Amino acid sequence: YAEGDTRGGFSFQQEGHFGPRWSTNVNFNLVSDDTYLEDFGADLNVTSTRNLERRGDVRYRGDNWSLLGRLQGFQTVDRSIAPEDRPYNRLPQVLYVYDRGNLWQGIDVRLEAENVYFDHSDKVHGDRLAIRPSVSLPLRRPYGHLIPKATLNHASYWLDDQGLGNPDSPNLTVPTLSLDGSLVFERSHGWLGDDATQTLEPRLYYLYTPYEDQDDLPVFDSAEYDFTFASLFRENRFTGRDRIGDANQLTLALTSRIINDSDGRELLRGSIGQILYFEDRRVQLQGS
Repeated sequence: YAEGDTRGGFSFQQEGHFGPRWSTNVNFNLVSDDTYLEDFGADLNVTSTRNLERRGDVRYRGDNWSLLGRLQGFQTVDRSIAPEDRPYNRLPQVLYVYDRGNLWQGIDVRLEAENVYFDHSDKVHGDRLAIRPSVSLPLRRPYGHLIPKATLNHASYWLDDQGLGNPDSPNLTVPTLSLDGSLVFERSHGWLGDDATQTLEPRLYYLYTPYEDQDDLPVFDSAEYDFTFASLFRENRFTGRDRIGDANQLTLALTSRIINDSDGRELLRGSIGQILYFEDRRVQLQGS
């Protein structure tokens, strides 16, 4: 900015509900120049901001299904971020989710269908249509559960500015099979003078996804999850829908809880687990 220029910032947040089914959510942020937050930010969270979000959502919730429409863009205020490394804009995103439990004979069905136009001025951009149906048969009892599940991951692309030799309309279809089982053992246990129950909960989780070469697909919204205890039981080690990680693995885990008998509060929990990999993981993000 030039000396004497007018500088400013604008922020607008809105959340609304229109009847029992319609809702809106807006988060719009704007500053006049790249150093505005550094000069006028009140705390580290503000001055360290790299991208300001501009997003508007409209959502409809039906019976067992929902529909989301979204426009999302960003103003990058960190000048050290190269243009090609800046985030994609979603112009627009439409997401349909159908989730029905006990549809027939205890079978649960879920369908996610999404169409997004990812906009970017400095690298590959275009449309992605992703469909992810899944079917599971949860068998839950007070003493544990057994849940077999099958998922089909599909994505089709229509791209502009693809690299030389890469297809403009790639697609991906990969199945995923999993089996999740656990048992719950209980015993009475005193805790600081109160009556309590201690549990011992062994859990096994088998996951299989065959390898499919995905090097010719762009990376619009995929990244690797940070590893947490919940990661032991994820179907996919990547976020988003551009990478479906191959897997042939078994998770062994054990959790123990101490629960207060009088009010049901969980007083203490400890968990340990490990994944046994039967094959090396081959699907990676670009550059990994």
